[in-house]
Amino acid sequence: MINRLTLIQKLVAMVLLPTVVLVFFAFQDMSRKRAVSHEMSRLAMLARLSVATSDLIDSLERERGLVAGLLAEDAGGDLGQYSQERDRTDQFINNFLAIMDSVVATGADQRLLEVQRDAIQAIEALRRIRAETAARRTTAIEAVPVYSDLTSVLHPTITLVSNATSDARIKSMLLSVDYLVNLRMYAGLERAGLNMACTLGEMDSGIFQAVVEVNARQATYRDLFLAHANEEHAQLLRTALDSSEAAEVTNLRGQALDALESGEMVVTAEHWWRASTAWIEMLSATGRSVSESIIATVDDLQSAANREAAVSLFLTVAAILIAVLFSTIVARNLGRSLLEASVTTHGSATQILSAAQQLAASTSETATAINQTSTTIEEIRQTSSIAASKAETTLEMANESKAATTEALDAVSQGHQSMQTIRAGVEAIASNIVELSEKTVRIGEIVETVKAIAEQSNLLAVNASIEAAKAGDHGRGFAVVASEVKTLAQRSSEATDEIRSILAEIESSSNRAVMITEQGVKKVEQGGVLIDELGQAIENLARVIEENSDVASQISLTANQQHAGIEEIDEAMRSLKAAASDNAAGAEQLEAIAEQIMVARTKIAQIVSGQRSGQEE
Repeated sequence: MINRLTLIQKLVAMVLLPTVVLVFFAFQDMSRKRAVSHEMSRLAMLARLSVATSDLIDSLERERGLVAGLLAEDAGGDLGQYSQERDRTDQFINNFLAIMDSVVATGADQRLLEVQRDAIQAIEALRRIRAETAARRTTAIEAVPVYSDLTSVLHPTITLVSNATSDARIKSMLLSVDYLVNLRMYAGLERAGLNMACTLGEMDSGIFQAVVEVNARQATYRDLFLAHANEEHAQLLRTALDSSEAAEVTNLRGQALDALESGEMVVTAEHWWRASTAWIEMLSATGRSVSESIIATVDDLQSAANREAAVSLFLTVAAILIAVLFSTIVARNLGRSLLEASVTTHGSATQILSAAQQLAASTSETATAINQTSTTIEEIRQTSSIAASKAETTLEMANESKAATTEALDAVSQGHQSMQTIRAGVEAIASNIVELSEKTVRIGEIVETVKAIAEQSNLLAVNASIEAAKAGDHGRGFAVVASEVKTLAQRSSEATDEIRSILAEIESSSNRAVMITEQGVKKVEQGGVLIDELGQAIENLARVIEENSDVASQISLTANQQHAGIEEIDEAMRSLKAAASDNAAGAEQLEAIAEQIMVARTKIAQIVSGQRSGQEE
């Protein structure tokens, strides 16, 4: 089927192939930008839900304050103002429920479904208490908690929406809204707590502790807001904090808390309620400004995403049209260029073919001469290899003889050292035996002394026995001691006789050992002389072997160098032979390529000529 196409059609198809790839990636980019646009729509819906929740909580706070004033004991509240605020709160409730339904319809988180269900129940409870409030059939203690319950149900919505947001900037903005809502909520709690104390005309410890804790929470959420909000939103809150309303609330709070120690409340409930309400209204205005800014930012992001998707679609279509037009023009120009190039190629191919044939003939003659030279070099290489092998064998034998003589010299040296060690040992033994003999003589002298002392002790014991006998009964105990001393003296005399006999035997053995060691020393000296003579003979033999080894090493080195040189020549001839073979093959390929170029030129000329004929017809 491809062969039936004209050249122009084939070239157009060839150029259009990259266009298909371009279209594929363009549609991928367009799909990605549509996904971004869809994500921006989802973010816009979540942001609107967060803002709607914030507005509803703010309106509930105001309505709760009006309800507290309306149901107070003095019944000084304004029913008309309460009705207006109630209608305004209903608008925020309807807006909140409508946006929540849209978010849930897109597949919201399960926790948002739970918030929606709980909010609907809390709103029904609010509507029932409103009816009771309008008829004044309830009290502030019963009504106010209903507003607090609905606020508690709504508050997690902002946190859930922030966590579901993927864009970091939008998430930071929504978190700042959450912190500002908490700041307003705790400001409302502070207003209610201090209003109660001002109404009672005294400050008890429970209200004092609650107000201090609520004020600390306000400071925490104020700092969080300033840390997460952008510079524009942070400046709005700084302006509110620097206002006279904030300064008045701070002053009145300090005076009211001082009443715990002084016991006198100098702040009136009316004054505190008016000042704190003005401060809360300022916070609400700040919240509305932040909410409007978030909605504007999300709308801008969504519009930008939609514009990018539209631009991507336009560029994709334009690229396709331009590619088709360009491919048609290029294909027509290529057809004319191919015909002109085929004419030029014919002359070049003829010249290449002639040169290739001449190169093939010259290469064949060179290869024949190289083969003859390679045969001669191979014979010389084999002879050199055998000579180098013989030289290596001779060198190995010389090295083995050299190693053997070295070992023999080491053995002779070790034997000589051993004889010297034995001689020193024998002489040391003889010296020790002589010293032992001298000590034996000394011990004999000491034994003689001990024996004389024993005989003297025996004589003294006899005299003591005689004196004890003279003393009669009074000397009987002394006679027993004298008898024991006599017995010990006799034992000592006997022991000295035995020691003298042993010492005589030791002296005799020592004399014999001295004679033997003297003979051993003489034998060792004779052995040392023989070892020295053997060592001299081995050294002479080693000197001769060393000289033979040096000669064999020089022969081996020369043979190896010669063999290495021949190997290099042989390798060079092999490389030259391979190069000649490659040249021959290259010449054949060049000749074949030249022929293929001429055939291809003929076909191109036929195709282009046929295409032109078809166009003319």
